[in-house]
Amino acid sequence: VLLFPFVLAWKSIRHYLLPTIYVFVARFVGFFVSRALCLSCKACGCYEFVDKEFPKELALRGTGNEDCEWKRASELTPPEGMKSMKLFNGVEPQDLVQGQLGDCWLIAAIAAVAEHPSSIKNLFVNHEINDRGKYQIRLYNHNVGKFEIVTVDDYLPVSGGTPVFARPQGGEIWVCLLEKAFAKFWPKIHAGTYPGMSEGYQSIKGGYSANAFHALTGDNVYQLHTTPSADKREMFRLLEQLCARNAIISVSSNPGTAREGLVAAHVYTVLDAQRAGTVMGLGLDKGYEMIKLRNPWGANGEWKGDWSD
Repeated sequence: VLLFPFVLAWKSIRHYLLPTIYVFVARFVGFFVSRALCLSCKACGCYEFVDKEFPKELALRGTGNEDCEWKRASELTPPEGMKSMKLFNGVEPQDLVQGQLGDCWLIAAIAAVAEHPSSIKNLFVNHEINDRGKYQIRLYNHNVGKFEIVTVDDYLPVSGGTPVFARPQGGEIWVCLLEKAFAKFWPKIHAGTYPGMSEGYQSIKGGYSANAFHALTGDNVYQLHTTPSADKREMFRLLEQLCARNAIISVSSNPGTAREGLVAAHVYTVLDAQRAGTVMGLGLDKGYEMIKLRNPWGANGEWKGDWSD
């Protein structure tokens, strides 16, 4: 009874006060030590991350852009009204535009998935700009049946200060980093299927959006091929149902089969399918069957004819 107050005081100090003091001292010392180490690393040039597994020479091999300048994504010129580039600034399909690489299949697929912003953000282990320029991105490897971490640096090929390939529209670098992760990841998972496949950015020149959807989501994907004898009315009904369920869809035409306003062998994102000109859903065999598309080229090549904006 006599020792109880002293024991209680000692237990309180030992279990609460001392650990709290230790945490604050550790944080205080750690702050200055980490800053000192960072300054030392910066002074010796080993602070910034450089991906030695995916060097610049390998990344650009066969693209015709081997002599272009390289620049860190965080050092790109931000759009007016922004002080600096960001990793995310509200993910939107309009954030990305295809550059000087024939990867419309990939850009259209990413734009389609960007209709669901959380699906894009969940691919990134990083949630904000990394000072070292080191980024980790999750992509699905169908060979092993699971997501894998793809690590890339933020060095990008530029021309006149503008990225040569995928271009961010809203000052967000996730666009360029995701394309670079695909360029590193794609030859790895298809080496057994396509022997002698190109490496780097050249490996994602041409492809099917269904494959990109699979790598981005890990979910089941389907491809539908139409023929001149196919039931177009039935196909449109299917599109209506899929759009109503917020399905992620892309579409392209075969080489030499382009219609007015559409580019042959070019991939578009399907935004919606609606039937116009009917009264309360009646007369399904009448009216117009409307499909709303997005071109990954952005404003370049936008349709200006009937039913445009």
